Amino acid sequence: MKKRTLALLLALCMAFSLAACGDDAENSSTDNTVSETGTDNAASGEVVVEGEGLVELGQYKGLTVEATKYVPSEDELNYYLEAFYQEEALGFEFNKLVEDGDLVILDYVGTIDGVAFEGGTAQDASLLIGSDSFIDGFEDGMIGMGLGEVRDLDLKFPDDYYNTEFAGKECVFNVTVKQIIPPMSDETIATFQNEKYSNVEEFREFSLKTIDEYFNSDYETDIITSVLDQIISSTTFGTMPEDLMAKHRGTVESAYSAVAQSYGMDLDSYLTYNNTSLDEMAGLFAKRDLIFATIAENEGIAVTDEEVEQSALDIIAEYYNNDITLEEFYEQQEGKEGYAEYCLIQKVYDFLLENTNVVDPATVGETAVEE
Repeated sequence: MKKRTLALLLALCMAFSLAACGDDAENSSTDNTVSETGTDNAASGEVVVEGEGLVELGQYKGLTVEATKYVPSEDELNYYLEAFYQEEALGFEFNKLVEDGDLVILDYVGTIDGVAFEGGTAQDASLLIGSDSFIDGFEDGMIGMGLGEVRDLDLKFPDDYYNTEFAGKECVFNVTVKQIIPPMSDETIATFQNEKYSNVEEFREFSLKTIDEYFNSDYETDIITSVLDQIISSTTFGTMPEDLMAKHRGTVESAYSAVAQSYGMDLDSYLTYNNTSLDEMAGLFAKRDLIFATIAENEGIAVTDEEVEQSALDIIAEYYNNDITLEEFYEQQEGKEGYAEYCLIQKVYDFLLENTNVVDPATVGETAVEE
């Protein structure tokens, strides 16, 4: 089974849910029609699941969607590499003095005539020495400072400073060095004592693989979002089981409350802003569950206890550094049964990817032009 994090699966569900909201209301509405055929047809996907909310499953194999995998530029790759390096380096204390090329984490308070001025105070600021990000003399004045050292920098704002209130005035910056991160090198990478890389080349290879996996996951999510939208549009649903709806009201609340807060909204306001509601979102999650379960039944897709356990152990090793037990991990995933459901969704996810025709919009019409 391919490894894919629960976060990705949740991102898929969230992306799909918001994308589906606002689509043709007719396609996403609940249909109370109950089929009486009692037949199964894997080619068309027709199944009868009376009382389970799904009456007839639409086409799910051989669908065509448009999607493009994003390819970052060289500058973007270098930016990501530096960001990864700095993030890991923040966990280490480098015993050195500030020099050109170092990234320094610092606090500073700027004063004019002994009075702190607006915009002149910061904590945990990041400054790349040699970047000329601050006024003349600031970065040079920090050269040679040690970890934890405090220094007053007697400086002067340029005569042509953009803020005319400060232009040409003398000032003092009281600076405290809180962390010094040297430029990336084999020596600094080795300091991390990371089992996955021990030098710059290995770190670069690992990081580039991580970046590619990220954009590939984004690409796959786009594909499945479109596929699920098409499947839902062609599927006939009955009344959603109340226990499934109740479960996914909780899913929506836990998944979107933090997102809503990040926008300064409560959950209801956030959902209203996105032209949806708690019940509509819960219904979409419920429909996804029914669709995935029916496809799994049609295609004989299942997960074994061994697969579930191995998947859990892989995630514990990769994302928890083996700091939690298997039992603790299952507790976080609504028990082993809840995690097994995620593993089954992952298998159906992979099945849909393998059975979907993906067209890059940029290539549409090329054949006709060549002819």
